[in-house]
Order: sequence, then C-alpha cells, then structure tokens
Amino acid sequence: MASVVLSKVKRMNQKYELNLGLYVLEPWEKYVVNTFVMVCVFFVVSMLARIA
Repeated sequence: MASVVLSKVKRMNQKYELNLGLYVLEPWEKYVVNTFVMVCVFFVVSMLARIA
C-alpha cells in the first residue's frame, strides 16, 4: 500500500517538474521556484477563504 502511494507521489512530482521545466534547474533554483509557487498558492487559498 505504501509503495503504491509513494509511486504515485513520485509520478506527480515528475509531472510537476516536467510541466514547469524544473528538471533543468539546479537544486537551489528549484527551491526558489517552489517557494514562489507555494506563496502564490497560499495567497490564492487565503483570498478564496475570505470570499467564502
């Protein structure tokens, strides 16, 4: 069961990196991009929470 979940998470991460082109970046660059994405997601979720 855990191996199936881990496999799906790895696959989702691979799709994420391919879609954003992160696979060509160095680790510190991935960190910067992922931080920016997480901040944007946080702001969108917080704005949606205020509306609802």
